[in-house]
Amino acid sequence: MKTEKTTPEARALLGWMAEALRAKQGRDILAFDARGISGVADYYLLVSALSTPHIKALYNAVRMDLKKRGAACHRKSGAPDSGWIVADYLDVVLHIFNRETRGYYNLEGLWAAMPRMDV
Repeated sequence: MKTEKTTPEARALLGWMAEALRAKQGRDILAFDARGISGVADYYLLVSALSTPHIKALYNAVRMDLKKRGAACHRKSGAPDSGWIVADYLDVVLHIFNRETRGYYNLEGLWAAMPRMDV
């Protein structure tokens, strides 16, 4: 399991993702601090999209911005048509949802024990 310590790079990665999402009008951006709770990642980042093309635009904005900074996506799952894309950047896992899918899976409720963060 990960410790409560994190690298400055992980926190920077989270901030860069949030900036890219805001630049493309991502909605309801919410970050969770999973250090010491999850063995998967230090942070989880959730964002809502307004449409299928918006999901694609949000994912591409993050991917291209982080690629310029030298950070590559380790694994991606889902597709815009499914209403949910998960992008694993190892220390940060990004979830891009349409509103309906985000409400259905209610990760905010599942992760209620994790501290929320300002990004």
